[in-house]
Amino acid sequence: SVLDLHTRQGNSNKISGEAAFSLISFKASLEGPIVKEKGSFMVSYRRTFIDIWLKEISRWLNNELDRSGESNYFFSDIYAKANYQLTSKHKAEISFFRSRDKFTNLVEKDNDGILLDLKENNINWGNDLMSLKFTSEWGKNLFGKLLLYQSLYDQNSFKYSAYNNINTTTPLDYINAYLFTSKVQERAGKYEFDWLPSKKQYVKMGISYTSRVFSPKVLEATEKDLPANIEMVTSIDLDTLGVNAKIKSHELNVYIEDDIKITDGFRANIGVNYANFMDSLFSYNAIQPRLGLLFGSDKTALKFGFGKTIQYLHLISSSGLGLYNDVWLPSQKKMSPQSAWIGDASFTFKTNSGYKFGIEFYYKWMHDLSNFPEGKTTKIEDGVDWVSEIVSGKGKAYGAEVFLEKNIGKLIGSVSYTYSKSRREFELLNNGHEYPFTYNRDHSIKTNLVFKISQFSEFTASWNWLSGTFYSKPLSYTTLGPSGPIVIFTEKNNTRFDPYQRLDLGFVIYNSFRWGSSKLFLGAYNVINNKNYFYADIERDNTDLNKFTLQYFRLLPLIPSISFSIAW
Repeated sequence: SVLDLHTRQGNSNKISGEAAFSLISFKASLEGPIVKEKGSFMVSYRRTFIDIWLKEISRWLNNELDRSGESNYFFSDIYAKANYQLTSKHKAEISFFRSRDKFTNLVEKDNDGILLDLKENNINWGNDLMSLKFTSEWGKNLFGKLLLYQSLYDQNSFKYSAYNNINTTTPLDYINAYLFTSKVQERAGKYEFDWLPSKKQYVKMGISYTSRVFSPKVLEATEKDLPANIEMVTSIDLDTLGVNAKIKSHELNVYIEDDIKITDGFRANIGVNYANFMDSLFSYNAIQPRLGLLFGSDKTALKFGFGKTIQYLHLISSSGLGLYNDVWLPSQKKMSPQSAWIGDASFTFKTNSGYKFGIEFYYKWMHDLSNFPEGKTTKIEDGVDWVSEIVSGKGKAYGAEVFLEKNIGKLIGSVSYTYSKSRREFELLNNGHEYPFTYNRDHSIKTNLVFKISQFSEFTASWNWLSGTFYSKPLSYTTLGPSGPIVIFTEKNNTRFDPYQRLDLGFVIYNSFRWGSSKLFLGAYNVINNKNYFYADIERDNTDLNKFTLQYFRLLPLIPSISFSIAW
């Protein structure tokens, strides 16, 4: 999927801003004129506070399960933007964005003072983006936009398991550690025209060039690969064992799209994209056509769409138990770009009383999907032929969504139901049999309601129910073998977690003042206290230290929420 996001411009007439504080986060923004009515700026910042007290909650939850450990999560981002009207027909804009996320989960289990088991999962990822944009009016019906940008995506995933015999002098009897590093540096330029040849036609066309540098690394290590007598393994220890691979690629796109009003009740959108992808060893050319048809009026709309997409980036995930670890890889000579055909149809209907009803169907055929081979994680580093180990397959996804919205009156809101299937098939995985995609949720119900009690207060409710995601449940997990616990899987993604369910409630009070406004929110997250599943892993059985059982890790319980925000 491709999202085209547009951020709003800062206030070019006066300084204004807002700030919000809650038990779990803080956010603030400030905007104002650089030169009144000619240029403006905007800066925003967000940060979680959940990391301050999440440790204590997770420690308590682990104690309830006869183990020790803690989980934590941190998030922050900053965004800055400035724009200036150079002339009446030319405008410049510069922006900067940076985000950082960090998740950690550490579990320690002391088995009657005989055996000590340690498990750690860390995922850190971040994005940096700088862009420069120039917009121009070349004529009454012709507009242009130049976009230059540079971005860096950096992800580091670390998974560590250790089983120690406390009664011996060996610090670590067995270690199994994985490191997934994925860095993608991107520089790109794009020039796009918007042309309105008539009142019934809107043409968009452009050309773009993107240069990428991928620096992936995937390593697996045991106690034999690490220094003797090491007491604790970190991602830094594993990082020293190999050098990141370095792959450069270039992508050129030329595209045109024509939105045509054929009659008052019939529009057509016709587009085509030519793409060329190349690295030092191969070049790939692709044509991506797209067709959209719209029949409708002010109250009804019937849409049909069909098109082809090509993706030159592959997101490959680890399999098995524990947290999924991902790595981004470019297409290679032996790893073709992913392609997909997708068709969709939808119908929407609006009433005078503020209701909107809609239904949509879709079907997607996917080819040249990539994955790690069965039962192992491919080693990826400089000087290693990892491409030949990646397996290729196909997939399909289909489903339907029905929704109802109400936008008028004291009670407004929406309810939707989605049925979806997503399947994968690889000749060298799962004995060649089709299996469900990990994140496939067959059924999804989402409800959002707002009841306006008065001009200054309202009640909010949000309820989500989703089918559980799939995972591979072992047939058996026995005592430690030469390389750790022996785990046998019969099928890939052969079972699923229990359904995800969450109800959030809130009460909001608004106030207006001469200097601005305020908003007070009182509510609760996960009112029904449903501890939704996050992932599963194995741990030693409490009753028999020679056996292992499946242990589930869950998301947050009921959490009260209070926040206060001001705007001026």
